[in-house]
Amino acid sequence: MIKFSMISNDTPKRCEYVSGFGISARTSARQIYSGGSVHSDGLKIGTFIENCKLKIENCFALFPLAKRGFTLIESLVALSILALAIVGPLSLASTALSAAQISRDQLVAFYLAQEGLEVIRNQRDTNRLNGAIWTNSWMLCSGLAPCAVLVDGSKDNVLERIRTCSPPTLAQCLNQSSSALHYLTGEKLYTHSQGDPTDFKRAIELEKIGNEDTEYKLTSKVTWVMKGGRERNVILIEYIRDLD
Repeated sequence: MIKFSMISNDTPKRCEYVSGFGISARTSARQIYSGGSVHSDGLKIGTFIENCKLKIENCFALFPLAKRGFTLIESLVALSILALAIVGPLSLASTALSAAQISRDQLVAFYLAQEGLEVIRNQRDTNRLNGAIWTNSWMLCSGLAPCAVLVDGSKDNVLERIRTCSPPTLAQCLNQSSSALHYLTGEKLYTHSQGDPTDFKRAIELEKIGNEDTEYKLTSKVTWVMKGGRERNVILIEYIRDLD
């Protein structure tokens, strides 16, 4: 504890440092105040203050404060706060990356399903322009029962572009390795025959509507397996009719 005291104008002014052990450093000078000026019978006030400061500093130097580190509890609290500050953003970033990957796969699957329908529609138009039966080369199933086909838009030959799937049902066709799609990096195309393997599979179900050979229901389905083993799919349905 540091104490400054002045009892009266002619009482010694003291600057003390009192430690917990009763040790003190003391400097005094008699002050006489008169007429607004300061007189000293010993030291001038500036020297007096400097001496007080030196004495106090010497006392503190004799008894320095013990060096103190962090306790175990303080360290655990600090680590907990740090962990919360790090885990939150990391978890958010991981969720964002997972959502971005799901959105990307869904977009690719949608376009693949749409491409399958467009291949069938294109073949119908080609048949009519050539004066052929509108279901020629794409309606490869007989009877009213639905059947599945595989389409490959990268092929020029119609027999390779549209071919039947065995077994003929949509679910069974998608379980076959032949329904798996591959990616041609240079051409940027998906095919059933060559290229880098992907997680996507595609098949199209053809179903005749009514007894007349004038309308068909097309169901294009694309499936893929996400990380973790969960299967997802995109299904597009379109009704196609003869142009006559």
